[in-house]
Amino acid sequence: MELGNTGPSLDQFRKSFVRRLSMAYEEVARAVLRASGGTIPFPLGRVGRWWCGNEEIDFVGTNDGLDAILFAEVEREAYALFSKSGFTAEMKRIAREDRVLLFHQERHP
Repeated sequence: MELGNTGPSLDQFRKSFVRRLSMAYEEVARAVLRASGGTIPFPLGRVGRWWCGNEEIDFVGTNDGLDAILFAEVEREAYALFSKSGFTAEMKRIAREDRVLLFHQERHP
């Protein structure tokens, strides 16, 4: 870098950043699912990931008492907004049209 050759360092940063961002995004998605209350059809007991060779499922949640399991794949093309005070009717309309998830302190989608 001292010689002005920033290309290799920038390439490494980009690769690392995308991987770390992906991991952080998946962790946020798992936290949202854990706290989603009535949004999913049953409460979750154990949560985690599953993989076998090159195959992976980002989120697996189980409820042993109900003999139920939830599989979720996290895609970076999904969007969610969080608010403490809620959303205007216009924002709710836009979110429905654009398939944006809205979460606020008192109520989940």
